[in-house]
Amino acid sequence: MDVVIGRPVVVRAPCEVGTDDLVADLKARHQHPKLAVWLRMLRSTGVVQRPWSAPPAVTVGREGIGVRSRAAYEASRDRAVTAAQDALARSGLGPGDVDVLITSHTTSWTIPGLDVDLVGRLGLRPDVQRIGLATAACVGGAHGLVHAVRALLGRAVPG
Repeated sequence: MDVVIGRPVVVRAPCEVGTDDLVADLKARHQHPKLAVWLRMLRSTGVVQRPWSAPPAVTVGREGIGVRSRAAYEASRDRAVTAAQDALARSGLGPGDVDVLITSHTTSWTIPGLDVDLVGRLGLRPDVQRIGLATAACVGGAHGLVHAVRALLGRAVPG
């Protein structure tokens, strides 16, 4: 069985949001006793710009956590579909050639998970091995690589 390892495909969210913008927004909308701690933590990351699916005004303008969470998930899912389709095209593979699908995202919890959603949207085989790491949050990417190595090690090595 062939193993194909290609370059990663990155599809970034379309909006760049600066830390200064987030700090200003939090100061304007919140009067919480721990606000100073939150702002210090936000600034201490060293991150200057963050990719967001929508501008902050659109994101915070969505009513309720369920609506915001659904919008974030759908935007992440759409980027995942694009990235997966691009990866398959670059490698010369089709959806039927995929044996293992590993997903990780931190935007929202949804049931069924991103892995299940992608199987249908990409036209993958129903028996594709799925490893969904939504609960791994930020470390999900690194954890996904560990699972990928484990999946590859479980394959027969060509003689």
